[in-house]
Amino acid sequence: MGSCFPLDGWLDRAEDTVSLGLREMACRLNLASRNFDKAADNLARAAQVQLSGELLRQVVESEGRAIQAAAVAGRLPVDGDAGDGPALDKGGQETGPTRVYLGCDGVMVPVVTDAEKQARRKKVKAKRQRRGQQGKPLPRAKKGADLSYKEFKVVTLDDDTCAHRLVSVTRGDCEQAGRRMRRDAGRVGLDEAGDKVGVVDGSEWIKNQVRRHSIPLDALGLDFYPLGENVHKARRAVFGEEDPKDDKAPGNAWAARALHTAKHEG
Repeated sequence: MGSCFPLDGWLDRAEDTVSLGLREMACRLNLASRNFDKAADNLARAAQVQLSGELLRQVVESEGRAIQAAAVAGRLPVDGDAGDGPALDKGGQETGPTRVYLGCDGVMVPVVTDAEKQARRKKVKAKRQRRGQQGKPLPRAKKGADLSYKEFKVVTLDDDTCAHRLVSVTRGDCEQAGRRMRRDAGRVGLDEAGDKVGVVDGSEWIKNQVRRHSIPLDALGLDFYPLGENVHKARRAVFGEEDPKDDKAPGNAWAARALHTAKHEG
């Protein structure tokens, strides 16, 4: 015979085994933990809730799949549009027209390899044997990645102050990233912004996708960080290795002048 606790339904509309609040806390603690067991230990200390590392993994991955599905379907809410971000001058004063920046890059992300998945499965089986109880059969094992890191594509749209920012991630190819650009540009109303600037790392595939999907940009420029990398690469090729703390070294002085010119004079 079952029982009903009305307060539980009010606290957790999903009426899941793990409440919405606990799921959020598990995901947040997992971000700063080296593994799921450590995250479960931190959760026990922070919220006095005991979850096994395996259950916490299932909770975190389930939440991740739900967010991913919502992102692919374009259902995640946007907290602003192109009309919310006025352009700012160097003193932080509004200059009139709104400005939106488009960013895109490829980043290497750690993934779970097949060997790690097999080791995790053996660990779960060993725990079950030590417990001496017959539990539900484990689900069919899913094949893990062949390498420890995979490249993901990141697309960002934000205003001058980054008060409003939309970030999308895909593990697909360049074309998938281009479709994310087009979709997110439409969601924030990029074409309605006064200034529409692309700031990227100079990769040809990014520029090709901007053109292919007709992203309405007024300008497409090089991000300052990859510019600095190339300036210092040239410095080392011409002047050789120097102490980076020695401002009077010829190479360091030249690099400083070049970056200052690019940042303040264009």
